Amino acid sequence: MSAILTLNVNQIKTLIKQCNPDEKLEIIRHLERKTIASRGQ
Repeated sequence: MSAILTLNVNQIKTLIKQCNPDEKLEIIRHLERKTIASRGQ
């Protein structure tokens, strides 16, 4: 079974604030990998 969770940017920011530093770094690295093409690198 799968579910879809819809969050706005402020909700995502609130969730990130609750993460520990290692989790935040993991999120940063994930976003970097997913956005590298759109940043022209």
